[in-house]
Amino acid sequence: MSLANPIICSFNAGELSSSLYGRVDLQKYFNGCKTLKNFIPLPHGPAQRRAGTRYINEVFGREQVINGDFVSDTGWTQGTGWTIADGVATATAGAKSALCRSSDCIEGREYLVTYTIDSVTAGSVQAYLGGTLLTARSTAGTFTERATFGGDDDCVGFLKADDFAGVIGDFSVMEVNPPAVLISFEFSTVQAYILEFTEKQIRFYKDGGIILDGDDPYTLETPYLEDDLTSLHTTQSADVLYIAHPDYAPRKLLRYGHTDWELTTITFLGSPVKNITGADKTDPVKVYCPQHNFENEDQIAIWDVAGMYEINGFHIVTGRTDDSFKLRGVDGEHFHAYTGGGKTWKIRRPITGATQANPVVITLPNHGFANGDRIRITGVGGMTEINDKNFTVANRTEDTFELQGIDGTGYTAYTIGGYAGIWSELFEEEDHYPSSVEFFEERLIWAATNEKPQTIFGSKVGDYENMGAGPNDDDAFIYTIAAKGVNPIQWIVPMDKLLLGTRGGEWVMRSSGADEPITPSNVNIKRESTWGSANVQALLVNDVVLFLQRGRSKIRELVYNFEKDGYVAPDLTILSEHITTGGIQRIAYQQEPYSFLWAVRKDGVLLNMVYERSQNVVGWSRQVTDGKVKDVAVITSSGDDEVWLLVERTINGSPRLYMERSEDQYLDSYLTWSGGGPVAITGITNASQAVVTAPGNYCDNGDHVRIVNVEGMTEVNECVFTVSDKSGDTFKIKDSDGNYVNSSDFGTYTSGGTAEVVSIDFSGVEHLAGESIHLLGDGCVLPAVTVSATGTFSLSAYVGELVAGLQFDSVLQPMNIEAGAQAGTAQGKIKRVHELTIRLKDTKACWVKAADDTWQEIAFRGDEDPADAPIPAFTGDKRVCVYPGSFGTEGDITLMVKEPYPATIVALLPKLKTMDVL
Repeated sequence: MSLANPIICSFNAGELSSSLYGRVDLQKYFNGCKTLKNFIPLPHGPAQRRAGTRYINEVFGREQVINGDFVSDTGWTQGTGWTIADGVATATAGAKSALCRSSDCIEGREYLVTYTIDSVTAGSVQAYLGGTLLTARSTAGTFTERATFGGDDDCVGFLKADDFAGVIGDFSVMEVNPPAVLISFEFSTVQAYILEFTEKQIRFYKDGGIILDGDDPYTLETPYLEDDLTSLHTTQSADVLYIAHPDYAPRKLLRYGHTDWELTTITFLGSPVKNITGADKTDPVKVYCPQHNFENEDQIAIWDVAGMYEINGFHIVTGRTDDSFKLRGVDGEHFHAYTGGGKTWKIRRPITGATQANPVVITLPNHGFANGDRIRITGVGGMTEINDKNFTVANRTEDTFELQGIDGTGYTAYTIGGYAGIWSELFEEEDHYPSSVEFFEERLIWAATNEKPQTIFGSKVGDYENMGAGPNDDDAFIYTIAAKGVNPIQWIVPMDKLLLGTRGGEWVMRSSGADEPITPSNVNIKRESTWGSANVQALLVNDVVLFLQRGRSKIRELVYNFEKDGYVAPDLTILSEHITTGGIQRIAYQQEPYSFLWAVRKDGVLLNMVYERSQNVVGWSRQVTDGKVKDVAVITSSGDDEVWLLVERTINGSPRLYMERSEDQYLDSYLTWSGGGPVAITGITNASQAVVTAPGNYCDNGDHVRIVNVEGMTEVNECVFTVSDKSGDTFKIKDSDGNYVNSSDFGTYTSGGTAEVVSIDFSGVEHLAGESIHLLGDGCVLPAVTVSATGTFSLSAYVGELVAGLQFDSVLQPMNIEAGAQAGTAQGKIKRVHELTIRLKDTKACWVKAADDTWQEIAFRGDEDPADAPIPAFTGDKRVCVYPGSFGTEGDITLMVKEPYPATIVALLPKLKTMDVL
């Protein structure tokens, strides 16, 4: 038997795989842990307890009721006795009947139903949700209920009793726990937002809260459905966020102010379709169309004009300017006024024939098309099957061409008319929308349409929405990766080169010259590795790219290797392959105060990877909460980066989706309350109604205040009073029976003392209704309480500061000790740890697991520390003897923190005996 006193001085290899339990030949073994839960390894070695999360807001889906404010009766089916007028729905007594409208609600999902009954004359009414009837109401008021959509039909509305007579003012239905994703929007460290995308809606967060428009969250409508959200790729330039998705035309989100955002479809220069912005009732009609690029005598088609619908059709351009043109021979003086919209497109001469053949042959004299051109046909009479579709020109002659691959033998015979025009494939139709977007060398780069999944599209230099290709070096370009099989691009990341991740490998795109930019004629692309990527945006971290491999279980580091003179992509999960079990769904990167990768696992566990490449530090840990993390996003701030989370929690048996932010308390989904802190007292009168003077106090009548440390009038110390007759810096105090405090016989106030607003009853915690919550009051741990159904709870004593939330425990267990063997390894040999010294930093709580599986609490409150004062943070060594008779082959050490306190484990110094006889 030999004695050993090793030091475990670092935990920054993180939680290691069980496959490494015997790998004492690796240095990482001695820096790793068997368990690292709710601790985060820091780059320089210690393990720090993770911060908790502050509750921000519950996430709801978009409004399901169109015209729920009853400004018109459009869309509503009004049963007997119901009428809609003047912004209300009025019911008169009579037959039992319904007021309803169709919705997009989904059977089996839960919805939040809110409505206001302005008045009730008689009877009752019930909200209706796809066959589910909510509580009958017979009084005026605003009512909110959660209910499951029944699915008997797609309707929402109200069902009134036959005797109900009353007025309903508004009606709202929003989905509870909708699918959602988070996207960061960063203009600067003081202008950074979190965007919450749900189906067809964005909500906005800033400065730790949701942005409101009046009393309601500010929202913006989008076209994206719930299944589209995780496939959104974005990039940003100043106040513009560009958005790519393979099923939608590219869009941009523009910020004009906190409550002034706009989402628009991008109209690219170089695209054949132009947007009309106005039209004058003149002879000839003048049409306003910025950057139309038409010439006089061009033949154009116009459609979708509202108001002046008479100009929808085919015309000849005359009187052109850069932003307008006139319609030759069209007198618009008696047309309807233009009200909005409209698109226009340059076409060729009219079609004069189309054959019912395989392939279809089009006759269009002097068409000027070349084989391979993409064209669009519209306006054909008879053979309408070819209208409003795109085709490829083949076997052209001067006056005819074939529609490549189009069998028209079963089509209707051509009769008359029709037009054909060159049609750019660039992002103008289904299957031609890009799925990735990024900036590179002053170009906006798009990539990977369904039709061309391996193609990169670069804008004109410095002109991000100009995709007009050409021979000049600054013109837009299109380049397709020549790869075996279909190999869709999954992400693009700009560095000094353009890095591309495809389903089958990783590529580098650059110019042929070392210091030259990419141009239409100077492009070189090379495959660097063949790991393949998942459809998750990769992250640029200094001079490397972190990406999720195709199987979603490995994070790889794409980094330049000088020996290879190319890129390599080592696996950053190789020592912790268990950590990603089930697959990773979302990732985000935090730079300050430490370099962290955050990853959301499919089962809702949040993973953290400390990443300090220059120090060879990579360490994973699991961050577990009472719920499932659905997404994570990071935004910069003037200090540390902000980590935002979407968390699904089960509250009272039902799922809820919450927006939460990692902050510096040690409870989850917590809220705080503060009375404002102590205010200095300068005087208290001896009177039948004592008057307290406390300049700058912020209490109100009815508040409770605790007075302490008064000199002279000591009778008021450590007492709680009710504020009354507040006037400027003075107020009177009442006792618990509501009587004014008579201080006539008290000692005379001489100096000192403070008054602090305190409370014992709390509300506003509806998001944790029915849950047992843990409390930190005035810096001390208080007994747990259960929140009422209405979000209230009470304490047994008054406090001036309170943190209330869900408890989580943090557990650290290092690898089996490898020390003390006189010969060979200590692995497998019986050991006895009889003493443990724990080196700590800024720690207020810690438990050590003893040999009998019980937990021993380490004392942090000294004999000189008041029992009712907060525990002071401790930095130094704590010596623990908890292992009498604890013999075993592993020599396990396990630490836990469960109180809402900070803890940082710097090092472990066990004393043990190792037996060389097994």
